Amino acid sequence: MKASLEFFLKFYRVSDWIKVLGLVLIPCILFKASITDTLKLIFITSLLLAYGFSINDFFDFKLRGEKNLVAEMYKKKKHTTLLMLILPPLLSLYFSFFIFSMSFSLLLFLLAFIICYVYSAPQVRLRDRKILDILSNSMFILIFCYSYFYFTQSISLIFLFFLILYINYFLVSEIIHELSHWKRDKSSGRVSTVIWLGEEASLAFAKLIIISGIIVSLIFYFFFSSYFKILPIVSILFSFFRLMRIKSWKYPFYKLRTKIFGSEEGILYIILLFLFNYFS
Repeated sequence: MKASLEFFLKFYRVSDWIKVLGLVLIPCILFKASITDTLKLIFITSLLLAYGFSINDFFDFKLRGEKNLVAEMYKKKKHTTLLMLILPPLLSLYFSFFIFSMSFSLLLFLLAFIICYVYSAPQVRLRDRKILDILSNSMFILIFCYSYFYFTQSISLIFLFFLILYINYFLVSEIIHELSHWKRDKSSGRVSTVIWLGEEASLAFAKLIIISGIIVSLIFYFFFSSYFKILPIVSILFSFFRLMRIKSWKYPFYKLRTKIFGSEEGILYIILLFLFNYFS
């Protein structure tokens, strides 16, 4: 039983995306969601992410011969592997219509679903197209959006703040991710944003994005009510840490992606929002 669970967790790369579920928790806390609604959103998002990450491994194996668990499984048990790849997208589509009905959230979820496919699929493969590769990686923000609009149809300052904040973060994160394997990508013929810009320009671009995030956070500081002002302050502090870490970082870049304080910043927002909404 334990071995089977570990296999499923690795096959669907749960450890790589579980932290993204924080984008679901933020709207749930903002709107004091019931446990039932929170679990619904976590469930449908987990299916979406399991589908996106596993199908990415499959196409990486089929198109570039990359070694991963999906590839190993496919060579041994082709039909079982295909079934495991098909189940998450089928289940996520099926349950999305029950959870979101015919709403704006459903449209956003379906958009995220499509991007999960075209990000890796050979017909389009956004991950191999400059600019579109880092933009499509920001599809994670759609998780925050459909979770937010599940509870309301109005746009608030707090929504805009987190929308801009996380787009900013995912752009920087993807640039660093591409920097970690740009030489391998170049030798394989891939034309990513980092290969197109070059290493120096890519780092400068990442710094520019972070600085723009600091400026935006300062603007939000003056518009937020008193107890929400702590959120842009936290954003500015983490942005400065991130900027200093990138400026002082030496090779290899693959270690840098885990050291730009993304998870820590997200957890702090969740804690602060929980305190604001339930104890203020």
